[in-house]
Amino acid sequence: MESTQTAHFWLGRFPNVERVAAYFHEVYDDCLDDADIDGEDWRRTPLSEFARDQGEKWYDHDFMEHGFNPSAASIKELVAGHSYYDQYEDELTRRASELGLEGVNMFVFISEDQIARPRSVEGADYWLRYVGTVTYRI
Repeated sequence: MESTQTAHFWLGRFPNVERVAAYFHEVYDDCLDDADIDGEDWRRTPLSEFARDQGEKWYDHDFMEHGFNPSAASIKELVAGHSYYDQYEDELTRRASELGLEGVNMFVFISEDQIARPRSVEGADYWLRYVGTVTYRI
């Protein structure tokens, strides 16, 4: 039986790899112990800037992957070598073209069950455009 995964995808632009690292850097609430976890909203602060931008407190990073390539000349070049890239590279290329996205140097995808309401976001030095879900074989 063939197994599939559906993931949310974003395409975007960041100024440098350090900013990407800071954006996805995870901060854990050290002051919490197991007794404080009594519901789904136990975190006091979002796990990362990405989580904050997506309106989430937490996600499982084991179900996420991102890539940054400042010299990528195409979406295919940007995603090359990442997990399952051969199954979504053409679709992301098509969607980027339809949306008129230019200067893309970063992408992220995460299992659809990790983000309840995915959205496009823009910060002072970056932007991420939500381009929808893609299902691929795993």
